[in-house]
Amino acid sequence: MPAKTRTMFHGNLDMSTDAFFLINGTAPNHLLLLSDGTSPGQEPGVLETVNSRPTPHVSIVGRFLTEGEVDGPGPRFVLEKFVTHESIAGRAFEIFTSSGSGSAEADWLRAERELLGL
Repeated sequence: MPAKTRTMFHGNLDMSTDAFFLINGTAPNHLLLLSDGTSPGQEPGVLETVNSRPTPHVSIVGRFLTEGEVDGPGPRFVLEKFVTHESIAGRAFEIFTSSGSGSAEADWLRAERELLGL
């Protein structure tokens, strides 16, 4: 069986009464309906930690469901992990102060990869 392709997006995480969305300019239709792969009665998933307003700007990694995995309407993207841009900025600053070299962009990308586990 081929490996599942992981995809990364960034944008503002938003929520309605029963769903989570990522709003950005790169996701299909600029709006991505998210699932954390849990069902009612299971342990809380990664999205259960989101309870703040305004909703945070985040980077996410996960995978799109295949035709065989989709059963009716609902989320088509299963979220594996997300990190806030505030956390990425903090880690990028740590990288900068410890090495003193590299560009701000390189430090940001390294921090983002580390925090997302890529």
